[in-house]
Amino acid sequence: MHQVPQIPCLFSLDHVITKHWDGLTFPALCDQDTFLVQVLHVCNHLFTFWIRMSNLFEIAYFLNTRVHDAEL
Repeated sequence: MHQVPQIPCLFSLDHVITKHWDGLTFPALCDQDTFLVQVLHVCNHLFTFWIRMSNLFEIAYFLNTRVHDAEL
């Protein structure tokens, strides 16, 4: 796809966490995997010369809300 090399399976169901939002409960990726997916998504758009500022904003927001998280 877009001549970007395929990425091996990087995500595991072992890392899925349960999120709660607006009265809903659902499975989601852990924070580390969420960040990785966001970066890979932006890189894909960057390599195809079609990137939106909102994609970069998502990464900036993610990092800003976790500025004190040493694990990331």
